[in-house]
Amino acid sequence: MKEALTTYLLGQSALTDLVGTRVHWTRLPEGETARPFVLLREVVATEPYHLEGPTGLTRARLQVDVYADLVLGATEVARIIDGLLGGYVGTVGGVAFDHIMKISMRDGAAEEMDGAGILSRVIVEFYCVWKET
Repeated sequence: MKEALTTYLLGQSALTDLVGTRVHWTRLPEGETARPFVLLREVVATEPYHLEGPTGLTRARLQVDVYADLVLGATEVARIIDGLLGGYVGTVGGVAFDHIMKISMRDGAAEEMDGAGILSRVIVEFYCVWKET
């Protein structure tokens, strides 16, 4: 799912026009200081069952952290991501996204990022249901 979601996001010029290829999972790669950038995290994932066994679906809570020099820059990127992921249904790279729904969007505390300086952050959380095809 992570590779498919990354592929989907990096295929959207509305996002890449602002962040280039700076969409990463969990950590900022060493030496990366350009901004804005996006960090994705799979906060929790479960595989639901019914009376006949596994459903084949995975339910995940995704956290998207957008970092930029200014909160307005982070907010702009976060709104684009919300537009791309909120309500998304489709198949990418062998992963069928049943649906992705926004849970929340909020400002995060500014923080120091591994030599990138003090950055503003906007956090967007999504509920995602998917399965491998």
